[in-house]
Amino acid sequence: MKYKFLPVLLILLIIPNQIFAEEPELIFPKSKAEIIKALQAPKIRTRSIKVVAPKVGAMIQFDYNSARISSDACDLLNIYASVFQNELSDSRIMIVGHTDSIGSNAYNEKLSILRARAIKNYFMQQGVVSKRLTVRGLGESHPIASNLDEQGRALNRRVEFVRLSDNY
Repeated sequence: MKYKFLPVLLILLIIPNQIFAEEPELIFPKSKAEIIKALQAPKIRTRSIKVVAPKVGAMIQFDYNSARISSDACDLLNIYASVFQNELSDSRIMIVGHTDSIGSNAYNEKLSILRARAIKNYFMQQGVVSKRLTVRGLGESHPIASNLDEQGRALNRRVEFVRLSDNY
């Protein structure tokens, strides 16, 4: 009788870990070796039941208010294309576009999809098979920095590559 509170105490100790479990910090690899290492990592199980697929971020610059990839981004995209064609040739990759919070939610979601499609088209031009690439746009809904200053907004304007599965 005096231990009736024990199940309640256990629930209070366990549930917050499951509800508030965080995904691993997003990394931004720039070299071929760093990209391979980050995307070859096994799927990570957080404290909750959620399984997180390996993903990396890339600071791909686009022309302002457009989905046109800037020429400065081509070197980094070529490294990713090479990895996707060679070391990860049996994997499916989701390209996820993000924006900062300037503009409406609807506009930013559309822009993020267009930017992810632009990256997909670039990879296809480099020889990556289309059926291995999927796109998703999340607009401004998943910021990794504050949108109150230019530095934070620049970090939020990004593309992520998520390794979905092998043997597409």
